[in-house]
Amino acid sequence: MNFLPQDLKKQLILSLSTQYSLSEANTITHQVFEHIIGTNHTLFYESSLTDEQFKQYEHIKTRLAKGEPLQYVLERAYFFDLTLYVNKHVLIPRPETEEMVEWLIKHIQNTPNSIKKILDIGTGSGCIPITLKKKLPHLHIYAWEISPDALEVATCNAEQHKTEVHFSQQDLFQSSIEEAFTEFDCIISNPPYIPWTEKSQLDKNVVNYEPHIALFVPDSNPLLFYEAIAIRAKNACKPVITEVHQNYADRVEKLYLDAGLNNPKTFKDISQNKRWVTANF
Repeated sequence: MNFLPQDLKKQLILSLSTQYSLSEANTITHQVFEHIIGTNHTLFYESSLTDEQFKQYEHIKTRLAKGEPLQYVLERAYFFDLTLYVNKHVLIPRPETEEMVEWLIKHIQNTPNSIKKILDIGTGSGCIPITLKKKLPHLHIYAWEISPDALEVATCNAEQHKTEVHFSQQDLFQSSIEEAFTEFDCIISNPPYIPWTEKSQLDKNVVNYEPHIALFVPDSNPLLFYEAIAIRAKNACKPVITEVHQNYADRVEKLYLDAGLNNPKTFKDISQNKRWVTANF
């Protein structure tokens, strides 16, 4: 039986159209077939899929139909110009986080020797520290993560991209780590910041598949992680840059000011949402 890619492509787009716009369905379909048969477009039009490739296509189609994000299905995501391994234990890297990291890279480039040793808190896939090390090889990069499964993913990515990042399993809320903050020149973090009450507002593919430990914070204290970071950064007199919930950016900025951090400032992402807050820069 011939499994012609162009016919299967139409079938997959139709299947995805119940969940995504036509443009998104086309993009996803393109990535699926690139994953299955590679980037040789001649093969796409001239050859049928092998039995094994067709089984792979059917498996991917089934998972996508259930709402599983493409990144988890293909086990890859993109951050800057890097291709990263991802699975259900880590968040899928977002463009907004890229913008925050890009700001820090430019700051370091414009102020040589000001920052040499950076700590990333809650590293997940390792997208932040690996990118920083790739773009600024002279830096010494450390990354903390509470989830051993996420650390395994981050370590795998660092090895794949031949970057030296010092990973360790750490709990931000353990008082024993306070002294460690004095070792670093800068703290960066994209911590959990979505209150549980907003769960129903999120896309189902996020709620059903991405790790809740990396997404949600208690409704009673949505600034939980920022408070812990602020206290430790103040005691260590270190600059911080943190991604934030757009609705809580002003509160985070005030929190940093009240904690004694200097010059807290909020930045907007490309969509004009308040997205990250800096202090002590």
